[in-house]
Amino acid sequence: MATPTPKTSPLLPFSRDAVEEELMKSTGNYTRERIRPKTLPTWLYHYTSMDGVEGVLKSNVIHASNIAFMNDESELEHGVWLVNQTLESFPISMAEPTSIPPSDLLAIESIRYVIRNAQTMLQAYVACFCRVDDLLSQWRAYGASDAAYSMRFSAARLNRQIQPWSLLAPVEYLGHNQVDRAHELIKTIRSALRQFDVQAKDITESNISFVASIVQFPFAIVVLLMKHPAFKEEKEWRLVYGPLFFDEKDRAKVLVKFRRGVAIPYVEIGSVGKDDQPRDIPVRGLRVGPHKDSAMAATGLEHLLTSLNRSDVSVASSTTPLR
Repeated sequence: MATPTPKTSPLLPFSRDAVEEELMKSTGNYTRERIRPKTLPTWLYHYTSMDGVEGVLKSNVIHASNIAFMNDESELEHGVWLVNQTLESFPISMAEPTSIPPSDLLAIESIRYVIRNAQTMLQAYVACFCRVDDLLSQWRAYGASDAAYSMRFSAARLNRQIQPWSLLAPVEYLGHNQVDRAHELIKTIRSALRQFDVQAKDITESNISFVASIVQFPFAIVVLLMKHPAFKEEKEWRLVYGPLFFDEKDRAKVLVKFRRGVAIPYVEIGSVGKDDQPRDIPVRGLRVGPHKDSAMAATGLEHLLTSLNRSDVSVASSTTPLR
């Protein structure tokens, strides 16, 4: 008896509304299953200046800056480069365009579009944390000319409070894991588009830029959670804000601050929940970095905490010697 041929689902008509819905669903599932961590550390540390400490404690919000304005541009470049390398090694990328199914070609060209325009197109926002307390490299980065501080956060409470808006996840430093993530993202986008009856006539600049505008959100998340292995001692975690996770009505207003004469777009995360009730940003400790006046700085922090009625926050000084 002949084996019956398995039935295949008919392709869906190509329409922008349907494509957007499917891509958002598929990439959202990918992010939850492959990126969102299953477990959290007890504490996360945010290294910053005195202005940063004062701002978080007084406003009860965390600033997440636009990824195009990060302190080190090479961090974004590394992730974009790796996704590009992974895409170009994909078998479908190396074939002649005329031999590639139109749905696959649309996926490839849309990802290439994001790669070419990453610096201006990616619209995610990020705040950085570290799993390691009292880390010398972080003190050097934030205390070159003045006192530096670390803020100790309860990771579980932070994740619970910001989850409706944001993703809190560890940075990946291992090269093969980074390639796997990029590979899975490309496959997810390709699989979503293969459900549609994409024709050669649909491969237009307009449709490519449209698909790119959707996939740039998960693309940004993937590249933001990659760093060169040389930085692995930081054990960095990142709080990423991106529209993939939010309803239109819940999106934070983009604000602007100035740093070294440059306007930096940022969003405030954590001040108000969906029920419009204040959210407590769970700072549980402060540490003064290596400094000639560390005792005075610690005393100043205690006065600040008293003025804000924050007896739940402890103060300590770095055990790293000043050099």
